[in-house]
Amino acid sequence: KLNPNTHQLYMIGSSSGGGFVRTLSNYILSNNLFVKVSAISIQNMPILDDHHSRGISNDKRFNLPPIAFVYMQRDLMKANAIINDVKILSNHSIPVISFKILSKQIDYNYFNKSGCLSQLDSKKLVESFIDDKIVSLETKELLCNPRECDWRNIAFKILPTIFPAVDSLLADKSCVSE
Repeated sequence: KLNPNTHQLYMIGSSSGGGFVRTLSNYILSNNLFVKVSAISIQNMPILDDHHSRGISNDKRFNLPPIAFVYMQRDLMKANAIINDVKILSNHSIPVISFKILSKQIDYNYFNKSGCLSQLDSKKLVESFIDDKIVSLETKELLCNPRECDWRNIAFKILPTIFPAVDSLLADKSCVSE
C-alpha cells in the first residue's frame, strides 16, 4: 500500500500507452486512492544503454523515481525496447515494473461498444476487415499492424457516409482509429 506522504506514482505512456496513462491517472484520482500522481503522455523515453549508464544510480542527475512501463502485447518493437529498459534500470537499483496490455477481440459489436459506430455499421466494418484479412475470423484479433495495413481505405469504401465526414480516421483524433 502506498503512503501519500512518502510515495508518489509516476506514470509515463507512449502513443496509445499515453492514453492508458491518462485513463489510469483519472481512475486513481476519481476513486480516492491516496497517492500523489504525476502522469505524462509522451512518444519516446530514451533510457541509456548499459555502455553509457555506468554510475547512473550514483549520479544525482539520474535520481529517478520508481518507473512503470505499460505496453501493448502485440507491439513487439516497443516490447523489446521496454524489456531492455527494465533490465538497465533494474541493474542500477531503480524500482521498475512493466505491464503488458492484452489484445482485445474485435467482434461485430466492437466499434458499437466503444460508442464510435451504430451496431449495424460496426458489424459491416468488422465483416469487411475479416474479408480483407485485417481481422482474424477465428480469434477476432488484428492480423496486421494498424500503422502499416490498409484498413482506412477499407473503412472509407465500406462506410463512405461516415468516413471521413463524421470520423476522420486520423490517429489520436478518431474514435475508430484509437
